[in-house]
Amino acid sequence: MSNDAITIEFPQEDVRALFRAMDAGMKYMNMHVNHALNSAGRFLVQSIVASTRIAPKKRKVKEVQNAAFKPSRRNLKTFAVDGWLGKPRTRQTKVVYSRDAATAQKRYGNIRNSGLARAAWKRAAREANLGGGGRNLSSAGGEMLKIANRLASGSRTKEYIKLTSFVGYGDKALRGGERSLETALERASNAMMKSIEKRLVDKQGFGWLAA
Repeated sequence: MSNDAITIEFPQEDVRALFRAMDAGMKYMNMHVNHALNSAGRFLVQSIVASTRIAPKKRKVKEVQNAAFKPSRRNLKTFAVDGWLGKPRTRQTKVVYSRDAATAQKRYGNIRNSGLARAAWKRAAREANLGGGGRNLSSAGGEMLKIANRLASGSRTKEYIKLTSFVGYGDKALRGGERSLETALERASNAMMKSIEKRLVDKQGFGWLAA
């Protein structure tokens, strides 16, 4: 993994499991190979997105009374801002100075791009023509959408799908760390298998058939 991009390396068994799910879709549901790849890609993106937290929209801002942090101007007050700050993002408490609590919250406490890490994955999915993965992307908001466009890429052929996120703190937004990405393919293949089985039950009245 580089400093700027998240690369996912999947265990070989998970890759085989996803291919088995694709084969099952082609065999039992008469899916074309592209349809099977689209379906697998959508399940994978949904799994990755589910692994990515949406940050709270506000950081905690609290006024502090400490002589060590006395503001240089008499009309300013001292506040402590707690959250993910700086470049690269780290969890820290930062001392800032502002006229009042409302101004301090607006300038330092509000998180303008809450959900950017998740929006980047969805944008990458859209670039790879995985329609379901990019669902509701427009709800991210115009400014954040422009940022997501710059921080994500996706591509595909008949043989593979490649999704990349360049969000610098994307790894910190993951539930359970990068391990949650490593298990994304396993979860995607399981979900695809269950979807195929449900469609077989609904359409033909029987459960899963062994390949």
